[in-house]
Amino acid sequence: MATNYHKHSPLIDAVGGEAVRKRLGITSQTLHNWRVRGVPILKRMKFAALATEQGVKLPDNFLGELDA
Repeated sequence: MATNYHKHSPLIDAVGGEAVRKRLGITSQTLHNWRVRGVPILKRMKFAALATEQGVKLPDNFLGELDA
């Protein structure tokens, strides 16, 4: 059965999944859940800061979108 990934999954890839996991202190399972469900609204500020450090441009509405 194929997994349908959320639109945030490519952003996680661009930042580096392992970097996200280590820097934000989350488990591999949690990272997988983010790929499927999106980055939780309460974690987006930290994710955005890490993405900025890595030079990854996020969508303008990343911090405010509620569909994740």
